[in-house]
Amino acid sequence: MGNQQTNERQRNHKVCKITSIDEHSGWIRCHLDDDVPYSNGERRYMDFETDTTLNVLEGVSVMFLNYSGPMQASLREGAHILIDTDTTREYESSHNFSRRSVTNLNELATSLPGEGGLQGLIEEIIAAREMRARANEWADFAKKSNEA
Repeated sequence: MGNQQTNERQRNHKVCKITSIDEHSGWIRCHLDDDVPYSNGERRYMDFETDTTLNVLEGVSVMFLNYSGPMQASLREGAHILIDTDTTREYESSHNFSRRSVTNLNELATSLPGEGGLQGLIEEIIAAREMRARANEWADFAKKSNEA
């Protein structure tokens, strides 16, 4: 009787927008609009492995075999990605993550039930971040005005 509780803990996630991308030999750095927690502190970027043979095979399987398993994220400027922060905290900021370790929100939103899916939530998160930034600007302005 009563409530049934499970011992499964919900994973912590964070939505970030890719603001720019730096491509290097063997890895890609995505600069983000918010901090990502790592074992050695927070950073506004996340590094990923570059294309591999597995990526090519996945592309072929999607085109010809209707593969529907976990897909790698498309990393492009302006894209919103869902990051598992419990996973990032296990690694240093120099770790190169797999593209499967994050999810593109635009693709995830289409598979969620309800009006707007996750897209409405993304817009709310973006609006909340903008409001927080404006509130911080006003707080800084007020602090400087009081010091003068």
